[in-house]
Amino acid sequence: MMNRRKDNLLAKRREGSPARLLVSAAAAALLLLLVFAAYCTVRRTAARMSADFYYPFLKAVRGMENSYADASLLMQNSKTLAAALVKLQKENFELASGRAILQDLRAENEMLRQTLRLRRKRNFIPVFAEVLTRDPMSWNEQFVIDRGSDSGISEGDPVVTSAVIRNMSVPTAVLIGRIKSVSRHSAVVSTLLSRDCRLGVTLAQSRASGILEGAEDPGTGAAVLRYLPVKTHTTEGEVAFTNSYSGNNPPGIPVGEVVPWAQGGAGREHDHVYLEACVRPFVRPDAVRFVAVYIREKP
Repeated sequence: MMNRRKDNLLAKRREGSPARLLVSAAAAALLLLLVFAAYCTVRRTAARMSADFYYPFLKAVRGMENSYADASLLMQNSKTLAAALVKLQKENFELASGRAILQDLRAENEMLRQTLRLRRKRNFIPVFAEVLTRDPMSWNEQFVIDRGSDSGISEGDPVVTSAVIRNMSVPTAVLIGRIKSVSRHSAVVSTLLSRDCRLGVTLAQSRASGILEGAEDPGTGAAVLRYLPVKTHTTEGEVAFTNSYSGNNPPGIPVGEVVPWAQGGAGREHDHVYLEACVRPFVRPDAVRFVAVYIREKP
């Protein structure tokens, strides 16, 4: 009988041991959480108290450092300070120059990409070129490119560049001038503002045709379209295109848009014989960096 009772007690203890272990583990975890929470609270409180306590000492040390730095600066002679100032100015200038050069390179890269997207037009193919030099005396009237007769370029060939005009979302070829003279490896371009550049153009709305003869004053940034019929009704913003009356020009290339004269009005009569209009190119000649020359495709 005694043995049976002992066995029953041992069995009951064994059955209750897992539950006791779980309870003990939960109590231990809860105790650890309470200790950790108390530690965090005490730590934050102690940190705030420590910061408030040490603030006057830290402030005094910082003030002493600033005073020492100011005194050291005052002890330096004027030559040392001037040399340091010159050095800083030089560094600022170099940084500004580097930034400006980077911006110019990005702009040139984008202009080159747009120019290289230009496609052939009918029997004409593009020869891509870069502007080499400009004459300071005729900055807006002509420039030199790095392609010549060896590339198939000849006098009178139209020169275009890439630009986004009006409400168009993609760049297109716009006329900037014509080839004035050619050597083997270079060529001189007369822009639309030069009196040396003469070409036939047609207005988009009135369908009237005339001769674009350059600007009366290149500083105005606009060329003169002459020999329009007297009864032509020109409107501000009307687009002028190249026509096929000149054999060297592919027709349909945008040239510019009609702008009012200084005296007012989009058109003016010349001796009651013909009408004149003021046409502003879509691209300023002095802003051109890369161009394409349209040459006739060889059969």
